[in-house]
Amino acid sequence: MPFLSLTIELPEETLESLRAEARAQGRDVADLVAARLNALYGVASNRPIAAQVLSAAETQLLDTINAAFPREKRHRYGALVAARQAETLTEVEHAELMEITNQIETWNARRWKAIADLARLRGRTLDEMAAELQIPSPGYDGEG
Repeated sequence: MPFLSLTIELPEETLESLRAEARAQGRDVADLVAARLNALYGVASNRPIAAQVLSAAETQLLDTINAAFPREKRHRYGALVAARQAETLTEVEHAELMEITNQIETWNARRWKAIADLARLRGRTLDEMAAELQIPSPGYDGEG
């Protein structure tokens, strides 16, 4: 029976709750989540859900890949871009926009390095790994 690999984004609080519960039960988070999903959906379909056990390196890389850029900074970045487009951006705001842009680029570079490292661990190409994780390519094709 083929299995589907699923990556989900959860609020940090939810993930921490799952980790705490898994520790309390002496299981890993993947087993706990798979058991819960199996309880909800597997019994009715008679198709148990298997948890993939990840190495510590894979887990760390996936944590890096799935870490979201801070919401407040994303919102501020959007507001600064809007001000720039409206041509109302002050010098101070421009400096802030440049700083947040650098932070986004650093975050993105760290994320893509983790994707490349995970691809290497799993014997896949970067494009294959990104497609498997459903992460769109940055789209640098030399045009524009």
